[in-house]
Formats: sequence, C-alpha cells, structure tokens
Amino acid sequence: MLESFFIYGALPDNVEKGVYQLPLVLLSYVVASFASYTALALAQQLVNSKSLAEKRLFHWGGAFAMGAGIWSMHFIGMLSYKMRMVVEYDPGLTLLSMFIAILVAYGVLAIVAGQKLSAWHILIGGVLLGLGICAMHYTGMAAMEMDADLRYVGDIFLLSVAIAIAASAAALWMAFKLARSSSGYRYLFQLAAALVMGAGICGMHYTGMWASVMIPYADCRYDPNQNFDMLALSIAGITGLILALALAAGIYKKTRIELQLQHSESKLRAMIDNAQDAVIGMDEQGRVTEWNKQAEAIFGWSHEEAVGTQMAAMIIPPEYRQAHHQGLQRFLSGGESTIMGRRIELPALNKWGKVLSVELTVTAQKLQQHYQFTAFIRDISDRKRSEEMMELLASIVQSSDDSIISNTMDGFITSWNSGAVQLFGYSAAEAVGQHISLIIPSERWAEEQQILAQLRTGKSLDHSETVRLHKDGRRIDVSLTVSPIYDASGLITGVSKVARDITKRKQTEDRLKTSLNEVIIAKKTAETALKDAQIEREKAELANRAKTEFLANMSHEIRTPLSTIIGTSELLAHTPLDAKQKEYAGALNTAGDMLLGLINNILDLSKIEAGEFNLLTLPIVVRALVEEIAQIMAELAQANHVTLEVVCADDVPLAILGDPLRLKQVVLNLTSNAVKFCTNGKVTIKVESIARSKNTATLRFSIEDTGAGIPADKLGFIFEKFTQLDDFSTKKYAGTGLGLAICKRLVEMMGGKINVSSTVG
Repeated sequence: MLESFFIYGALPDNVEKGVYQLPLVLLSYVVASFASYTALALAQQLVNSKSLAEKRLFHWGGAFAMGAGIWSMHFIGMLSYKMRMVVEYDPGLTLLSMFIAILVAYGVLAIVAGQKLSAWHILIGGVLLGLGICAMHYTGMAAMEMDADLRYVGDIFLLSVAIAIAASAAALWMAFKLARSSSGYRYLFQLAAALVMGAGICGMHYTGMWASVMIPYADCRYDPNQNFDMLALSIAGITGLILALALAAGIYKKTRIELQLQHSESKLRAMIDNAQDAVIGMDEQGRVTEWNKQAEAIFGWSHEEAVGTQMAAMIIPPEYRQAHHQGLQRFLSGGESTIMGRRIELPALNKWGKVLSVELTVTAQKLQQHYQFTAFIRDISDRKRSEEMMELLASIVQSSDDSIISNTMDGFITSWNSGAVQLFGYSAAEAVGQHISLIIPSERWAEEQQILAQLRTGKSLDHSETVRLHKDGRRIDVSLTVSPIYDASGLITGVSKVARDITKRKQTEDRLKTSLNEVIIAKKTAETALKDAQIEREKAELANRAKTEFLANMSHEIRTPLSTIIGTSELLAHTPLDAKQKEYAGALNTAGDMLLGLINNILDLSKIEAGEFNLLTLPIVVRALVEEIAQIMAELAQANHVTLEVVCADDVPLAILGDPLRLKQVVLNLTSNAVKFCTNGKVTIKVESIARSKNTATLRFSIEDTGAGIPADKLGFIFEKFTQLDDFSTKKYAGTGLGLAICKRLVEMMGGKINVSSTVG
C-alpha cells in the first residue's frame, strides 16, 4: 500500500531533476514572513477584542489572511521549482489545500486566544497544526498533474513532518506571548518572530519538496520553455494585498483604540478636574501624585504645592498620622486594610488648620510592581452641622406635648411624635406608613382636600379648629396648624401638622353658650308671656317680634357672664376642695349648664314662633349622622348601663338634602331622653326607608327604648311647651319642658311629622 506513496531503495536513473529559481524562493520566504507578521498582529487584536463580533471578525479574517499567506508561500515555492516536464494543477485539490491552510490558521488563532498556554497545549497544538500544514503541503503536491509518478523518500518525509510540528509549536508559543506583551520592544520581537516563523514554514515546505521523487512515464511530455513566473508574482501580489488589508484593519482598530484611549484620558482628566469630590492620588511612599481642583477648593493647597508632598502632613490631623502610616505599611506588606474600598467619615485639616468633617473612600490599583492609591474625599461639614441641627429639632419635636405629624402630599404618614401618640392613641409603629385618613372623620375629608390645595400654593394654615379621631373612636376637637415641607430644590414634598387638643375648651365654650342661650330665652319667654297676658293678639305678635329681636341682640351680653360662671365653676371643681365644697361647685356648674340649655331652647322656640327660623339645604350622610349621635351618647349610656344600638336599613340612601344641624338636634334630643330614663335597658336608633321614588325617599327615624313607659292619658301632652310628665322635685334629670316642643316644630318645618307610642312598664 505504501509502495505507491513512498519509494524504497535506490532512486531510478530517470528521476526528473528540477532547479530552484532563487528570486521565487526568496519571494516565498517574504510571503511566509509577511503572513506570520500579520498573523501575530491579528492574534494580538483578537486577544484584545472586547466584543464577540470583533473576536469573530479577527478570528475568521485572521485565519483567512494567515491561511492564504501560508498557502501562497507553498504554491510560490512549488512554482519556484523549474522542471522540463509539463506541469498543470488540479483546481479542486489546489483549492482544498488552501482550505486546509485556512483551517490550520483558524486553529492557531483559537489556541492563541485562549486564557492560558501550557506545555501540554503547545505539544498537542503543535502536533495537530503541524500535521495540518503537512496535509496542506502534500495535498498541494498531489494537485500537480504531470506525466510522472510522484513518490516521497520516507525519512525526509518524516523530517518535514517533524519540522512542521516544531515550527507550529514555536509559532504557538511566540504568538501567545507576543499577543499579550506590553513591552516597548514588542514590534521588534514581533518582526523577529515573524522571520523565524517564516523560516519554519519555508523549512517544512522545502524539506517536503526535497522528499519528493518524480519518475517520468515513457510518454512524458516535456516543455523546457514552461514558465510560471507571472503566476507566482500574481499570487504573491494578491496575497500581499490580502495580508496588507488584514494588517491595515488591525492597525486601524489599534489606532482607533489609541485615539479612544486618548479621548477617554482627556475625558477622565476633565471629569477629575470637574468632580465635586476631591480626588487625590498617592504613591506607596504616601506622596501626592494627583490633586484636582476640588481638592484645592476644600483643603486650600494648590496643585503645585500638593504634588510631591506627604499627604499625611497636609490633611491628616496629627493624632491620626501614626495610624495612617501603620495602615499603609500593613497593606503594602500583606494587602490587608480596614478602610480600603469602604466609605468612612473622619476629620481632616485644611491649609489653615481648620478641622473639617469629610467622607473618604480609598481604592488601590497595582501598576506593574507598585501600588497607586486614589482617595475620593467629600467635605460633609455642612451636612454634619445640618444633621446635628436635625437631631436637635427631632429631639424637640419628639418631646413636644403637641401632636406633630408629617405626611406626603398623597397623605401617607412619615413621622409621628410622642405628642401624637398621646393625642390619638396610635403608636408610631402603628401610624407611620398609614394614610392620614386614619385620624380624619369621613365628613371632614373635603376639608383636608381644601387644606392640601392651599398648601400646594405655598400657603400655611394657622390655628384652624377642626375635629379628629382617636384610636378608640372618640372625636377630638383640635387646633390645627399646617405648613408645607420643601425639599432642597424648593419643591413641596410633604405636609407638617401641629395639632393641640382643645376638647375641654370647646366643651366649656359650648356649655357657656348653652347657658347664655337659656338665660336669653328665659328672659324673652318671660317678657312674651307678660305681654301675651296684657295685650291683644296683634300687640302680642308685635311684641313677639320685638322679643325675638331683643333676644338676638342680648344673647352675647347674657352668655358672656354665664360663660364666666360656668367656666369659673369648672375651674373651681378642679381645685383642692373638701367634699361639701366640691358638691357646691358641681351644683353651680350643673345649674349653669341647665340655664344655658334653657336659653338655647327658648331662643330656638322664639325664632320658630316668630317665623324667623330658616332651615339650611345641605347634603346629609344619614349613617354618619346617626353613628355620630351614638358616639356622643356613648358615655351617658355606659353610665346608665344602657345598650345603645344603631340600625340603618340597607335601602336607606347614602345621602339626603336637608338641614344636618337641625335633624341632628331632633334625633339627639330624642335619643338623650331615651338614654336618661332607661336604666339597665336598651335604646335603639333605627332608620328605615318607607317610600322611594326616582329622586325622593321618605325616611322614618325611630328611637326605641325599654324604659318605664308613658301613661296613655299623657301621650297627647308631651309635645306641648313647658310640659313635664313628672313633678320637678322627683325627676332625676330636670328639663325645661321645651325640648320635645322644639323637636315637633322642627320636624314639621322639615315637612315631616313626629309621634309617640308607649306602654307603661
């Protein structure tokens, strides 16, 4: 089998002997060296490529250029061997040999682009690539079509294989090293390596040519004038152009990278100079190597003064310098550091010895054999002062007896001081993050929206009186001050609210007002009664109008001393007194409250009878109204051991139009009577819809109790003025006898009717 490929023994006498043309031999070496140089340059570009697309471009492009160069050298070397025989080349095998050369070049670049190159990689790669080059060479030899038998001398053939493997291994090692070299002599080394690699490639080729033996056939054709010089020059020119383009692409990329690097360095220099932080470079000896403009601004030292000076002597306080030097030496010895890569706060000195609070971050970069340190320093003196001031303000806010709350413009609570805990009952953990509606009654939400609208214009709200909710459901009268919260850019980002509990004050004011009204109404009622007894109806009507006008004018003057009486009696009840004195003070306060209620009832009734009482038409949230009444009566119900229940039917409209204050007055009066006279029982406030059309609903409000009941013979009198069912002296709760009369007239003015049904017991 091998006899057809190798020749054994002595060579025949008719072996064809050719002559090498030295110019073409030299040209083949130049092409091989140029291809090697191009391959080394592209290998470096391949290793340095960042993107996958670039790596693929330089890998395949480099493989094509290097493979074409190796193949071109081989083909020119074959053409340099001039013989008498007629020689032609099979296109298929010739192209196959070129394809093998490109694959070999691809393999070389793949190995060079790897992360590492061990002796094992060199050995295996050298064998595979050497065999590939031999396959390319001997496939090209097989492409020769001539009237001769082509065989090879075995030992020389093996020598060519060995040379190919050795050359491949050497080429791998040189390409791998040079692709990663940063030496200033890299280009000289690259040129020398290309010449060596070119010699290795040519050595393998010409050894393979030496191994070939061509034995002409008897009918062999000869043409001594056959010349392949132009073909060789054309192949060399085309190959040179391909290699030049590939090399130019690498040079272009490298030039572009260098320009980008220069541009990046310029941008980096500009960024460092314009950085808001001080950027300070330092070498291993602690000397300043970089000092930007912000460093000049913060520390006062100019760039010329700082560079070359010990950084510790300029900006580190004396008590910290020893620790600085020890930390630097510890890092250089073992790479350990407690501050490297961390952001820390510490004091620093400026040129004039002033101590600054700074925030420091230090990074270390190893350049060749030495470390370079970069410190990023920010002056936080103003921030620290602001933080201290904020801590002081926070302490003041937290310890304030007033409720101080902040929330976002969307209404979510962001802070909640101890005063808010005391006022509203929610802890900070319960309140923060919740919506502010947590403490705002539903009927007051429109008021909150108006406040927010005003705040968005930058206006504040001072000492507005409103109502808020306690955690347990109680309503609290508060004085509210609301201010916008601004961020550093002047935008309104939140709301600050200061609330003070004025419930007791409001209760006192209400009692004073009620007492004054009772006095005024009592006076006017007495005058009206005298006039009704003395004059005719016409004069009585005139007197009634005069009475109403008089009551309106005198209400303020009468309520003022009565308010003083009630307020003083309330204050007296809270001072140290003995039991008898407390009883007197309580009696005085109770009498004042009764008198104030009497004034209110008389004034209302007087206005109704005079036709001067006008009802409002506003939306009334029915369920909220009756639930509010239940909350108002809750304390009295608890004291009387009465169960108070609210029943609102599902078909009752959400809201109706009417006078909310007067409807509340009627239902509250009836509920109050029921709770007062129903000990250890149950009172139910019930709302039902008894008729309904498109825009109209007829509602029934029922107040039911399990009290003593009313005799049938007295049911017809309970809505008359000054009517009381029991003797005053035997009643637990004394009244004016006007409440139900006023209720009846108010209900009738609202277009309704009121009645009572009861059974004794």
